[in-house]
Amino acid sequence: MPRLKPLSEKELKSKGVDLSFVGSDFHELPNSIPTLAHRPEILKAAGGLWQAVMGLGTVDRGLKWLVGCLASMSAGCKYCSAHTATGANTSGVPAEKVEAVWE
Repeated sequence: MPRLKPLSEKELKSKGVDLSFVGSDFHELPNSIPTLAHRPEILKAAGGLWQAVMGLGTVDRGLKWLVGCLASMSAGCKYCSAHTATGANTSGVPAEKVEAVWE
C-alpha cells in the first residue's frame, strides 16, 4: 500500500501538471509520476532528468532502456525492472536479449 495516493488523471489536469516529458515512453503511466505530482517542482526536475537521459543523443534508446533495466534489477526493484524491460522491448530490443540482460 503506497504512503501517498497517486493523483488521478482529473487531479493532474486540475493542477496543470505537464506530462509531455513522458511522451510515448511508457505503455502505461508509472505510479511514480502521479505520485511525484504532489510536488510539481520535483516532478518537473525528474522530467528534465528523464529528457536529458532518454531524449536525443548518440546512444541507442534500446540500449538506454537495457541499462535502466539492469540498474533496476541490481537495486532489486521488480517494478522498475518491468517498466524498463517493456521499454527496451518496445524500442526494438528482442525479448531474448532483454531476458538475458543480467548475463
